Amino acid sequence: MNFYKYDEAFSYIQRVGGADLIPDREAFYKYFANKCILSEDTLGYRQSTLELMWIQNKRPYYNVWPDIIPMLIRLDLDKVESIHISPPAPVNPILVRFPVSNNPFRFEQNDKCWTVRSVMMGFMPVNEYPGGPTTHGICLGIDVGERIRLDINSSSPDEAIRNLEKDLAMGTINPHSLNQIMETGNAQNDDGFPIYEYRVFPRIAGQSIQKIIEETCADKRLTWSEYGVQAPKALVDDVTKLCCTLCLLADDPDVIEADVLNRDEGRFQDADAKRRAELIDRAKRRGKFGWTVGKKMQSIPHYRRPHPALVWTGKGRKIPKIIMRKGAIVHRQKLTDVPTGYAGKGEAPQYDAEN
Repeated sequence: MNFYKYDEAFSYIQRVGGADLIPDREAFYKYFANKCILSEDTLGYRQSTLELMWIQNKRPYYNVWPDIIPMLIRLDLDKVESIHISPPAPVNPILVRFPVSNNPFRFEQNDKCWTVRSVMMGFMPVNEYPGGPTTHGICLGIDVGERIRLDINSSSPDEAIRNLEKDLAMGTINPHSLNQIMETGNAQNDDGFPIYEYRVFPRIAGQSIQKIIEETCADKRLTWSEYGVQAPKALVDDVTKLCCTLCLLADDPDVIEADVLNRDEGRFQDADAKRRAELIDRAKRRGKFGWTVGKKMQSIPHYRRPHPALVWTGKGRKIPKIIMRKGAIVHRQKLTDVPTGYAGKGEAPQYDAEN
């Protein structure tokens, strides 16, 4: 099964001809971050910070398979405090990737069908409220495939590159120079700069995950994006809930499993712990550093799917974890009667566009 890939900001710079000036990713993201600080683009600064951390951590990801998605968005998280959310893997941030086919996170707007492709999930300092004190929080960058180009009449791609070159030579930071590269680009290679819809919220003692999801306003990275694609709130809420649920999933090999090279999948299933670690390391050296979520459920059509259950663990049973209750062999016909949590039997949720 194919999953969407994340389009890095630096990859865009390479496509439009800026790579010769900033060949190093780290240098670009530092420049990007400084530009955002000067222009007071808070969410842009978060994007540059998260992307650089993600690249430095070898681009970790979760591939979320279709059959487990409805299970992860229907759990009641109203009794779970937001402070219990922590990174779902030993890396931060992590990219949550959705399947190209059978992806329920779709909506129509402006006579076009949009799909949530991935979510960059990171844990970083955030404000408890606008202008308030800083605390630990979560940042979600939701990619629906939206790209943007702004035509700047006073600039051409060549002029933009020259201005950026002057900045680098003088050791100065001029946010307009980078804007020109990002917004004009090369006409032949420019498919638009990727922008994402962001959810940023704090982890606060006494406040439930569900309440945070319901009350947090969706926002876009760039100020002009309010004129672009606006994902329905119900869809953004479900995507946010799925990411929070991933953070609570217990370490269950029937649900979450290392994603190894295709040629090693058979070896991995039969290997002992030491050999599995070697196969995981080999995949990581080849640029494949991730986990699959729900893959085994997808491959057993005659098996009643395990269902997620919220349990309390640890001393005094104060730590919430989500485990998968084991399923059982059933008649294939009866499988169609297993509740999906959708509005209709076996139907994907419908997200109406918001005007």
